[in-house]
Amino acid sequence: MATPSLQEPAPASGQLSQHLRHFVAALRRAGLKIGPAALVDALEVMREVGLARKDDLREALASVLLRRHEDRALFDQAFRLYWRDPQYFQRLLDLILPDEEPLASQASDDNATAERLAQRLAAEAGEDREPSESFELEIDLSTTSSSLDRLRSRDFETMSRDELAEVQAAIASLARRPQRMTTRRWQAGATSGPIDMRRALQRQGRRFMADASLPRRRRQQRPPPLVMLLDISGSMAQYSRVMLLFAHALAQNPEVAASLHVFTLGTRLTNVSRAFRHKYIDQSLAEVARLVPDWEGGTRLGSALALFNRLWARRVLASGARCLLITDGLERDDLDLMEAQTQRLARLAHRLLWLNPLLRWDGYQPLAAGARILDHHVDERLAIHNLHSLEALAETLSCGL
Repeated sequence: MATPSLQEPAPASGQLSQHLRHFVAALRRAGLKIGPAALVDALEVMREVGLARKDDLREALASVLLRRHEDRALFDQAFRLYWRDPQYFQRLLDLILPDEEPLASQASDDNATAERLAQRLAAEAGEDREPSESFELEIDLSTTSSSLDRLRSRDFETMSRDELAEVQAAIASLARRPQRMTTRRWQAGATSGPIDMRRALQRQGRRFMADASLPRRRRQQRPPPLVMLLDISGSMAQYSRVMLLFAHALAQNPEVAASLHVFTLGTRLTNVSRAFRHKYIDQSLAEVARLVPDWEGGTRLGSALALFNRLWARRVLASGARCLLITDGLERDDLDLMEAQTQRLARLAHRLLWLNPLLRWDGYQPLAAGARILDHHVDERLAIHNLHSLEALAETLSCGL
């Protein structure tokens, strides 16, 4: 089915609704949540606005189809792709075809979104027309499972970019049901628990009669807050990248996302928690790259922990929070400051877990001064260097630290 052009005469009503239906289906495949009622409203708006002015049509459709501000960038790119913006379509071709030189005006952070939208729109348009060429694609999957098993024991630092992309799907599946803790707040129970006297008296006051059934209440349960402190120095950069993938996998669980806080520790402290509100990992990593200017630029653990304890600790480490400190402990600057701040961090957090890739060695001893300080104050130590160790971490988080 050929997509309509805004420069062409307005199509018939039936053709217009068909075009809009395919456009909305492409948006849904791209990750936007659009219900049937929004589609009906969009059709009415489209008939009123018409196809004469592209900007008016885009704004009108966005007003009825979008529910979140974060989806606006995705919608705008989908609109330009579907309604045949020639310049943007040429930039997309320059992006996809390796033999062509991409235009300098194409922003690098739009590449992943454009590729994903192109796939969705191509799949949507392909439902109504026969492919121009037919060819067979044979894929040998006989070694896929064994390849992943081999990568489970490979150190993250020795993996290539392609190998990290291969284990990314396995990391995304590690977000299991989190451990739930009992809070001091009450909620209405089903059949068990103590009697809710306030609700019982309110019910009796309204009915003016005896009621044999008495309302019950029970304690609320929720996942404890989880705080991740990532060392992004040169020796920890590769492991921190993998932990960003793990954080994104955890953030896909709405219960965990509400209380997940991620910070990077380099020459400065950066809060990157909001970067994981995106559904797609490429968008989250792109936002982290924009927020963190000191990646692999060295680290000052003592001063970074001091800033965290002063600005954020009391806000994010309350209510039984678990804190994951991902670092190798190679600190040589102000050891007295690091000693005091690590002790304060351990006191504020319900549990402080030290994730150290050097623990993969059987004979490892914390000989560095910073490592000795961490070893003295943390509650638990865990190696974090391959997929097996990451699976052990996920099991620990799901069962409770």
